[in-house]
Amino acid sequence: MLTLCQADFGSLLATLREVAPGGDPLDGIRALGLSYARFALNYPNHYRFMFMTPATPDHVLTCEDAGWQAFALVRGAVAAAAERGLLRPGLIDTFAQVLWSSMHGVVALLITHRPDQFPMLPPAADLVEQVIETSLRGLLANPKPLTAELQS
Repeated sequence: MLTLCQADFGSLLATLREVAPGGDPLDGIRALGLSYARFALNYPNHYRFMFMTPATPDHVLTCEDAGWQAFALVRGAVAAAAERGLLRPGLIDTFAQVLWSSMHGVVALLITHRPDQFPMLPPAADLVEQVIETSLRGLLANPKPLTAELQS
């Protein structure tokens, strides 16, 4: 199981490295979020295995190397945004956890629920993008008004 876990986290890391942020750190955070979601939605069984295998007192699945490196990419993008003064004061690690938690939540719902199981109506086609923007907006030092697409 550990070998499979390491391979899966290695694949996630490779996917995230393809969009390694450069330039605008907020765009980098967005790109990492989209890449993370794309990996989860393209490989839902791998994602479930990696992130949704229940830990028990005698069994904790850990794949620290590639998993930590993947998280470090997100953390690095958050740190770059903070260094430019784009984020409100706060802990970089916590902000990175907030962004990861938001992405995990949306992709976990999308891979475990059928569209008809979502409340009221099927998930919006741009649900992942809206989650990224909403999560990121909550961390910004000077959030701008919502775009027309996000207001609807």
